[in-house]
Amino acid sequence: MSDDDVKLTKALKPFWILRNSSLLDMVTMKPTASNQLLEIKGISTKTVENYDKAIISILGQYKE
Repeated sequence: MSDDDVKLTKALKPFWILRNSSLLDMVTMKPTASNQLLEIKGISTKTVENYDKAIISILGQYKE
């Protein structure tokens, strides 16, 4: 299990990490880099530090 997997499997409720509006923006914007994640409302520097690789990896699995 990678470090990112460990972070994501902690006992956190999904809405403590990202709001639905941020998730919808990610699907629309399809960021491929950490700096692009920061352009999404509701995503903080701390969120990017902790989850950027996991988020980008997951989004990359669903490219059109």
